Amino acid sequence: MNFLNHRLALRLLGFTFIFFACSKEGDPLNDDSGNDKEEVISINASIEGAMLYGQYHVGQPLGPEQYIETHFYFKEPGKYNIVLNSGNGYQFSASGEILSVPTLAKIPLMGSGTPLNDQLDNFTIGNEEKSKSINIQVMPDISDRLILIKEESHAFNNHTITLVDLLNETKVWEIASGNNLDGSYKYGVLHDASLILSTGNGVKAVNAYTGNVEWERSDINPQKDFHLNEGVLYVFNDDGSFMAVNPENGNEIWTYKSLTSYIRETEPCFHNDKIYLVDTDDSIYSITTGGAYVEKITDGKHIAGISDQVLIHYENSKIFGFDLTTHKELWHIDTEGHKVAIYEGDLFAMEGLTYKKILRCYNIHNGTIKWEHSFEKELQQHFLFDGDVLYLQMGKIHAEKIALNIIDGSHIWKNSYDFYGIAATPLIKDGETMYYGTSNGIVGLSAKNGIRGYFYPKADFFSVKNLYGVLPKL
Repeated sequence: MNFLNHRLALRLLGFTFIFFACSKEGDPLNDDSGNDKEEVISINASIEGAMLYGQYHVGQPLGPEQYIETHFYFKEPGKYNIVLNSGNGYQFSASGEILSVPTLAKIPLMGSGTPLNDQLDNFTIGNEEKSKSINIQVMPDISDRLILIKEESHAFNNHTITLVDLLNETKVWEIASGNNLDGSYKYGVLHDASLILSTGNGVKAVNAYTGNVEWERSDINPQKDFHLNEGVLYVFNDDGSFMAVNPENGNEIWTYKSLTSYIRETEPCFHNDKIYLVDTDDSIYSITTGGAYVEKITDGKHIAGISDQVLIHYENSKIFGFDLTTHKELWHIDTEGHKVAIYEGDLFAMEGLTYKKILRCYNIHNGTIKWEHSFEKELQQHFLFDGDVLYLQMGKIHAEKIALNIIDGSHIWKNSYDFYGIAATPLIKDGETMYYGTSNGIVGLSAKNGIRGYFYPKADFFSVKNLYGVLPKL
């Protein structure tokens, strides 16, 4: 990333402090906001500390909550005038007079202006001998964004479904009193403007914008996460059946029951107008999207996916490649534990149960390794792919967020934010912003560099246990 430096000097008696504001090269600069203004101070002071407050978003004017708290040590009385300009549409400033010295003065540099671009702006306050750095990640505009979350009360074991206004950090609505002991709100999926939830004694759909119930059924008791495919909701029911349901009204489309055993509650696979399932007798077979049995494929326990007529399935210590055209095994590999996924014709497997965790990318046709990458921590939740980037969340405590290039496995960025609590949800992506839930609230990161730019604190004693998705305001 190239940056254009804009220098502002603080001239002191005997020495000079340099203030830098950096922005992307080529970004538009608003001359009226004083982007190239140089401020001079004639007072003897040294920088002792600096801390950033507030959140910064494109198009949102800075107010009293956006400021830099600085601590200067003054030896001589006098006036001061400080201006830090970002070159990105906003600045920080302070002026005043110190009469009683020597003193360590807390000086808030108040923000003003409106950020223009979502980027990382860097400020350095100080000189070669002593300085403090401030980095500001300006996030994309979230003025029209809402996020659906599930919170959990540790004290009362209850779940609450909440719609949060990200910009104002307020709750739009909430559905409370679900109990995780009876399965309430254990599973949920967002379909258009409807949130479909398990209730412990059935299923209901609520309007994502109002929380009002749209439909509900008491004869469905999900045993696993819902699955949406081609506008159809699929449910593993507690009677061992696999149901197709219209998510618009809750009407049953069809129900399939195994002829020989119960359906194993593992991930279904949708491919070429067929659905691939696994029975508890460890047989993989296919049914039509109309719910009719087609054929047994092979023996196996879990399906990872299908690409280019190669079915990937796995069990305790092996991963298999199976040709759906010839019905023959192509290859298998031995592993020590794994989480697997198929993306863009490649197999990705996180392996390892001991100290080292290894992510390997395999050729799906012959099982050869294309690249591998080792980690100290275990993969949490699932892989998140977007274009040529794979996003990972490693570990719960001191969780690391990592972006890898899927072509060669190289690092794009890596960041860790221990102080925002225990990571509890998968990563979700909305444009150039990524979110995840923790025991302390919702954290927002820049997808460009992984730097935190947003934090919505928990309400009362609730932890964020799930993020269903981000919605535009109506």
